Amino acid sequence: MLSIGEFSKLCRVSVKTLRHYDQIGLIKPIHTDRQTGYRYYEPNQLNEMMLILRLKTYRFSLQEIKLLMHTQDSNLLLASMREKTAEFQKELANHARLIEQMKEDMEKIKRREPIMEMNHTVTAAEFRAVRLFGIRKMMALAEFDAAFQSLFGKLFQNGMKPAGPSYAIYHDEENFNHENTDIELAVEVAQTDEKTFLHNPGLCCMTVHRGAYDSLHEAYASLGIWMQEHRAKPNGAPFECYRINCEQTDNPENYETDVYFPIRYE
Repeated sequence: MLSIGEFSKLCRVSVKTLRHYDQIGLIKPIHTDRQTGYRYYEPNQLNEMMLILRLKTYRFSLQEIKLLMHTQDSNLLLASMREKTAEFQKELANHARLIEQMKEDMEKIKRREPIMEMNHTVTAAEFRAVRLFGIRKMMALAEFDAAFQSLFGKLFQNGMKPAGPSYAIYHDEENFNHENTDIELAVEVAQTDEKTFLHNPGLCCMTVHRGAYDSLHEAYASLGIWMQEHRAKPNGAPFECYRINCEQTDNPENYETDVYFPIRYE
């Protein structure tokens, strides 16, 4: 057997970390001395430790690794790794897009042009009321994908189907927090019953944002400048309508999002 110190040196993991892994049941010593509390490991447990370290490099959480290790289900492991692969591919695509954006910005700097230009066209009009089915909760923007999956699951469970695009309504009145904000995700439906609601914000200024969601703030900034120039004030919860999203295109640069802000004139 190997002492915890010897095992630590061989697997290049600190004794403190090994003790933590023991406590959470991730990898336990083969023997613990009742009198001294010293932990001992078998050499063949190095393979387990190497697998844990490999899965950590794939960004699996410790709880996910524990499940994969304990179930020893190769199909579950394969499916989980496929999901991670898809996540990494999405990240690579996002990084490639950011690199191209940086190259464009560097060219603007060379030409002594401003990097940021508010080139969204803003208009004001009465919003056409729509009937929506939605779910409202405090959530982070990173939870959107899972929340939309939940939304459509509940939609189909209630015997309904989409009759138009999806929406996100931001109900927070004081501030905006990427990590925790009051959001209502919804989809247009044809049914009229107690499970749906009429979204009728009235007069709105709006603009169309073409491109990835991580630059939506530019659309909101354009709306803010327009409101200042036209002596308009916010008058309700801003919202987004996803005309073209990942369901219609694999390229985020082709996304098309209508961004609305309800207003009143001073």
